This record gives sequence, C-alpha cells and structure tokens, in this order.
Amino acid sequence: RTWGFKVEGEYSFRDHHIYRDEDLLPIMQKAAESGARALVTTEKDTMNLPALKGDGPPILACRTEMELDEAEQFEKALLEKLATGSKN
Repeated sequence: RTWGFKVEGEYSFRDHHIYRDEDLLPIMQKAAESGARALVTTEKDTMNLPALKGDGPPILACRTEMELDEAEQFEKALLEKLATGSKN
C-alpha cells in the first residue's frame, strides 16, 4: 500500500505452513473475482506452495531482510549468553 498498490485481500497462515491446493482455492477465487493481476507472498513461502494448475495471476515473491538497529550490542549480548550457557 505504501507504494500505491491496491490490495484486494490478505490471507494469513502459521509460520512454516505447507500449503495445500485447498488453501489456495479461496485465494485464487478472490484473485479472479477482483481482477488481481498478481499475488504477492514472501520468498520463503514460495518454497511451500504447491504447483499451481490452470490459469491465474503470477505469484511474485518479496525478499525480506532483518536489520538490527543495535547490531553490535545484540551480537555482544548473544555471544555472552552463549559463552555462559545461559538459557535466558
């Protein structure tokens, strides 16, 4: 939306979900009804999608990256925890 895309619908699944054809049916139906020109998901989730059958909009994958504001402090704290064997 920030870039001016019109979002026709959103669907959520638990992390590491292995998608089945039944999971994609309502998504594909909504896409067809709304005239969506593409579906967008994360790059990670594309690995868990079944092969799509029939005609439909392309599925575009967004690559996401994590960036820490205080990376050096995080790394120091992490290494200290690992060195002490602390589980907290």
